[in-house]
Amino acid sequence: MAFGSYMAMGGHVRIDVRVVDVETSLVKFSEDTAGLPQDTAKQMQAMAVHLANKLGSNAISGKENATDMILWKRYEEGVSLMDKHLYELAITVFKDILQGDPGFAAAEKQIKLAIELQTRQ
Repeated sequence: MAFGSYMAMGGHVRIDVRVVDVETSLVKFSEDTAGLPQDTAKQMQAMAVHLANKLGSNAISGKENATDMILWKRYEEGVSLMDKHLYELAITVFKDILQGDPGFAAAEKQIKLAIELQTRQ
């Protein structure tokens, strides 16, 4: 997940971006740039390209990325079901995700959490 902020001061604009691993909440890397307000759009474009290169080919749109987005949307659906205490349905969604991508570690963690929370009910 990417987080960003900007600050204008003294006739310059500073832009900061952090990329955070959603599974661990650790900052993977960060970027910053500063310049004149009229150059902000160009700086943001250059920063976006640089961040995409750091993230690797998964950040470039295409079939693989589209599949990942579908799985992540399903993942969000499962988390939403857990928020509603519908653990059995959430487990089904996460198992579905793992059939599509057995290496989807976040879904595997959520299954374990859902089972644990379900036993506490």
